[in-house]
Amino acid sequence: AMARNEALRRLAGERQHRAFVAQGPVRPLIEPAAQVDSLLQQESFASLEAALRQLPEAQRETVVLKCVQGFTFAEIAELTRVSLDTAASRYRYGLAKLRQILEPEHDET
Repeated sequence: AMARNEALRRLAGERQHRAFVAQGPVRPLIEPAAQVDSLLQQESFASLEAALRQLPEAQRETVVLKCVQGFTFAEIAELTRVSLDTAASRYRYGLAKLRQILEPEHDET
C-alpha cells in the first residue's frame, strides 16, 4: 500500500510538472513494450500516438493511466482527484473518441 501511494503521489507530481514542461519537446505518451520492427507496426504505433494526442487532456490522461499504466478506476480517481464515476466516464468517452479517430470509415452518415 505504501509503494502504491508513493507511485500515485509521484504521478500526481508528474501531472503538475507536465504543465511546466509543455513548451519543451514532445515526449511520446506511450512507449512500445518491445522493439517496433515492421513499418506497419511503426505506422500503427504512430497512428495511436496521434489519436491519443487528439483527446481532451482529462480523457487522454485517464486512458493512458488505465491502458498503459494499468491503474484501476479507483486509483485513477484518487490520483486525478475526481469521483470514480467521472474517471470511468472519461475512460469510456476517451475510448469512444479513439475509435472514431482510428476507424473513420465506420462513421454513420
